[in-house]
Amino acid sequence: MTSLAGVRAAKSPEPLIAPGERLFRVYTRPPDLRVEFWSLSIGGMTRHPLSLSYDDLLALPSREIACTIVCAANPPGGERIGHARWTGVPLALLLDELTVDSRVAYARLEAADGHRTVVRYSDLRRGLVAYGMNGERLAAEHGFPARLIIPGLVDHKQPRWIERIELWDTPGDGGLWEQRGWSLSGEAPTVAAITDPHPLQIVGTPVRLAGYAFAGLRDIATVELSVDGGPWTPVPFEPGEPGSWVRWQVEWPAPEPGDYQISVRAIDINGTLQPPDRIHRQTVRVRAGRDL
Repeated sequence: MTSLAGVRAAKSPEPLIAPGERLFRVYTRPPDLRVEFWSLSIGGMTRHPLSLSYDDLLALPSREIACTIVCAANPPGGERIGHARWTGVPLALLLDELTVDSRVAYARLEAADGHRTVVRYSDLRRGLVAYGMNGERLAAEHGFPARLIIPGLVDHKQPRWIERIELWDTPGDGGLWEQRGWSLSGEAPTVAAITDPHPLQIVGTPVRLAGYAFAGLRDIATVELSVDGGPWTPVPFEPGEPGSWVRWQVEWPAPEPGDYQISVRAIDINGTLQPPDRIHRQTVRVRAGRDL
């Protein structure tokens, strides 16, 4: 049985931020929105409903936050996860301007493309109405004029092209994802994956292994690697901001040339272990020499 003997931290992992063209997008074509006709409304169980134009939004105090977004259906090691810095208006700032009924527990969300979902009111309050990403104006495919960013929740709970927020004491029927059985809370799962090397990539030794781990708002406690079903070995990682993934990178001196199956898993601060059926595994092909 192969072990990870001799594994050691490598140089700093690749940057946390994904360029806009690399951050995953929805499969559908963005709706054709003209910013002069777009508005965001907040209503429901509130005495003073609010309606904001795009210019109104830009004139309000803004904040920048880092947030990793993952699709609820992202397979182990899948590409539907990404990280960016988002600029926009804190939802708490907007909600505090309203007289919200004390019974409000949920926010029903509607977007211009017809997407509907529901989040807990307490989660909504920590969110952002984002109009910028990585220091630039939000691109159409990422939600222009505005999208919601709610750290710790999966992607479909953070609608692009947001137009309506309704505050209620019940969740209603949710949206398509909830009706298909996805959780109402929408909390991001505990996941880890290998991003380098790629599956069946031919590499030299020592083998450079790199990837990420993410658990929503829960801190990552441990990242572990295993080779060919051998013992799990903790590896070092760089801590991230709340709601952000962490990156790890190590070098492993493979004992000899051959094919090796590398597995990675994460454990969050609550002790939640990545489920066995969600563990990311991939095979690398080690050949003699370095930097193949």
